[in-house]
Amino acid sequence: MLIAFALMIVIWLVFNQFIMPRQEEPPPPETETVAVSPSGDQDPREADRGSTAASRSAVADRRGERATERPSAGGEPAGEPAAWGARAEDAERAARGWRLQNRLEAEAREIVLDGELVRATFDPRGARIRSWVLKRYTGPDDGPAEMIPPSGDGALGLILQGPEGPLDLSQTLFSVTERRLPGGDELAGARRELRFVAEGVPYRGAAPSTNDAAGESQSRLRIERIYRFDPRRYDMEMEVIVEGVDNFRRDHWMVFEWDEGLPFLEKQEKLEKRAKGAIALLAEEFVKFDFGGGSFGCGCGGGPASQGGERQYEGMLRWAGVRTKYFAGLLIPEESREATFSAFSDPDRGQVGMRVRLPMSVEGATRRAYTIYAGPVDYRIIKEFNRRVDREITRIVDFGGKLVAPLSKAAHWFLVQVHAVVPNYGVAILILSILLRVAFHPLTVKSLRSQRKMQALKPYLDRINEEYKDNPEEKAKKTLEFQRKHGMNPLGGCLPMLVQMPVFIALYGLLMNAIELRKAPFVLWIQDLASPDRVGEIAGVPIHILPILMAATMLLQQRMTPTDPRQAPMMLLMPVMLLVFFYSLPSGLVLYWTITNVLTIGQQMMMKPVPVVIEEEEISGETARKKKKKKRRK
Repeated sequence: MLIAFALMIVIWLVFNQFIMPRQEEPPPPETETVAVSPSGDQDPREADRGSTAASRSAVADRRGERATERPSAGGEPAGEPAAWGARAEDAERAARGWRLQNRLEAEAREIVLDGELVRATFDPRGARIRSWVLKRYTGPDDGPAEMIPPSGDGALGLILQGPEGPLDLSQTLFSVTERRLPGGDELAGARRELRFVAEGVPYRGAAPSTNDAAGESQSRLRIERIYRFDPRRYDMEMEVIVEGVDNFRRDHWMVFEWDEGLPFLEKQEKLEKRAKGAIALLAEEFVKFDFGGGSFGCGCGGGPASQGGERQYEGMLRWAGVRTKYFAGLLIPEESREATFSAFSDPDRGQVGMRVRLPMSVEGATRRAYTIYAGPVDYRIIKEFNRRVDREITRIVDFGGKLVAPLSKAAHWFLVQVHAVVPNYGVAILILSILLRVAFHPLTVKSLRSQRKMQALKPYLDRINEEYKDNPEEKAKKTLEFQRKHGMNPLGGCLPMLVQMPVFIALYGLLMNAIELRKAPFVLWIQDLASPDRVGEIAGVPIHILPILMAATMLLQQRMTPTDPRQAPMMLLMPVMLLVFFYSLPSGLVLYWTITNVLTIGQQMMMKPVPVVIEEEEISGETARKKKKKKRRK
């Protein structure tokens, strides 16, 4: 039955890994959005933004919303050309003789701030973050890693939500002033401040101040978004000021969206998709809305994001964001506030987005300060960042549960320290494996001795079972006396392994998720310890060498380990099962497992046979008496 069960698992895993077809990413929508100027001519500045608008409409439809129901800042539905309202405001300001310092031209050119670690691009249309490129990391195409999908509307778009419906500011044209802040590093560049301002924005449902052409009362808002960019960091400050909203009924909110989440940044999308999700810390509750999946990369099961749709969580917001396996984008309020965190996903495209709704001030202007982090999930970087914001940001680094987290952190520290001396993480894994084998050598020897003693004494135990098969009480008594006399412990071979299990679990999680191993070479064909060591393919099946070597060493180890003949088929099947499990896992993890197998084989070869001396009386008193009588007769 065990063999049949194991074979079913193997067949299912092989089918899931190599045969089951993958869902192809749907092509981008072909709909083209054309903006029209007040004179009726096509606006060439909006023609190339059609694909972006269409993509946003598709995302809105997937969340159960209609883009045409969301009014734009100009008072028109979002499906209508928002540039019309923006130009009308420009014309009105020009007629009044207003002048704005460093006013951008009508084409709303994007603003680029270049730092030592990040190159950030801001769009005056919506005052959004259009691009966030990490200079020290590469994406799946080996170009600089882009944190914001180009198909979406950027990151952290602002929406004002009230009883009359949401006001989407994504197409509002903001004026911009830029200035240099004191401090900064001359080599890395000075700190910069971008101040985006939109005045006279019509907004229904607030304190009426003017009447529009239809006679409906509207208020005119003044909105500021201020970014303070430090070229030496992965984070920056953001301040939002909204003036003109009457919120005495406490029914107005400020909403930040990251619709598309983060793009795929790894070549192994299957492994990365498991970790993609929306995350938040609400008081002390860590919320994770991700695709999940089974261990060993088999893709079985799944997290809440795999079901699609949207979920809402309420609580005291400390931070919220989106993440992939190795990168994260976070929004951290200056003060924890009661908020609604919404997470939504599109399983077909492998995208997870998030939305945060925060209350506005009851009276007067609403002024909120935030910190934005968009960078690697590197424990050292996150830990330093958390010292400045004090928001338990380190919880996004997956070190396992409370039992194994200290072990994972210790192993991570060791790998980093060894890498500082020997700049090769493969060598660091090799050294760590050797030291662990040395540390666990007494336990391993004890386990092997117990197994060999059990194997040597097994024939005598079988004779006791046969001799007293009709007398269960006497059989149990004799068996217990025999085991006590020879120091046998049925759990002696298992307990030492159980003691080592927390270390194995900690290293498994660490080597699966450590960003230090990402695109880190070892030797020969192993050039990325965070990906399988692919050397080619046969009939579309990728060829990975390390998992095959791991299975071969495990098979040799099983042959050298004394086992019950009845259990031998199951033990020989284990290497095949682990080959399937580990075949698509990161080569750094498989390297550790292979080295451990090789070192264990060496320990087994050094072990001497366990001497066993058995007296006949220990097995059967009746048999011994018969032999004594026979001798006397002779």
